[in-house]
Amino acid sequence: MNKATLQDISDYTGLSISTVSRILRGESGSNSENVEKTINAAIKLKYPFNFTYLKNKYQFSSQTRIALITTLFPSEFYASLFAGISNASEATNFDVSFHHINPDKTDVLEYIKVLMANEIEGVILFLPMMSEPEYERLLENLPSDFILISVLPIQNPSVDTITFDSYGGGYLVAQHFYQKGYYDVGIVNGPFERTESLLRRNGFQDYVARHKEMKLEWSFDGHFNFIDGAKAFDHYLHSKHKPRAIFFANDVMCVSFLSKAIEHGISVPDELAVVGFDDLPICQYVQPTLTSVRTDYSALGKKALEVLNTKLFGEKQHAGVQSLIPVTLSKRKSS
Repeated sequence: MNKATLQDISDYTGLSISTVSRILRGESGSNSENVEKTINAAIKLKYPFNFTYLKNKYQFSSQTRIALITTLFPSEFYASLFAGISNASEATNFDVSFHHINPDKTDVLEYIKVLMANEIEGVILFLPMMSEPEYERLLENLPSDFILISVLPIQNPSVDTITFDSYGGGYLVAQHFYQKGYYDVGIVNGPFERTESLLRRNGFQDYVARHKEMKLEWSFDGHFNFIDGAKAFDHYLHSKHKPRAIFFANDVMCVSFLSKAIEHGISVPDELAVVGFDDLPICQYVQPTLTSVRTDYSALGKKALEVLNTKLFGEKQHAGVQSLIPVTLSKRKSS
């Protein structure tokens, strides 16, 4: 695709080339209608210019329509994700809409093409079950200048990705256990087909392996849902080796396990310490309150929109760059 020119913007807006040029240099005294018309045309035609500079020079409203596409499972996690991206968009020129699809029934590529026909100019993907070949298929069949990013970790990313430091989160939990003197530890994993599950497990296990006092003596493989949290507790209850502290790959499984433990008279954290991942709002309301790895969804949304803005007005090629959002540990009574 040929790059847009000032002539293209002039033709699109009906304004002279000299007027368009002055507006985009930030040197125009033109009325706000012409400014907005010119900047909207530059965005639509993907003409490179310094949006932030012009935003400071002129008073205008201009929005770029972005779609967040995900497979929705009703839970606090998705509410937190949506709220974080929505809150971050309020201080930008992006208008973010939310789209739920079932990948088993909907072709993602065709869905994006429909969005493009409706003037969506970029897409944020959060599709947990999407494979690497499917990402590559999107890149091969969408225009090279179409803006596409993922906010979910990918093992070998082909699209630019913004995601939380899952490895670092697992490492933080193991470090917390060590500092508390909990040396016999366990883990409830998420599904191994999910990259973030592997990273959380690897971060936790790597810390344990580097400290000879610690021992990983129990594990259970789950799928990020309440049912598997309860199953993990049943497995723990009948296990010969019971750890002093357990790391859960997400809060949902941890809350379910914690509820069962309290029902069975297990004192948390005196007999058993538990830590989750995501720091969902529910962590502050269960009893005892739940220690969890805090993932800042507003920071994720802000970084995602910064990358979108850079790609919108600059280099649009997909380099597979992965940006990690730091995580912290919210320490509460469960550990």
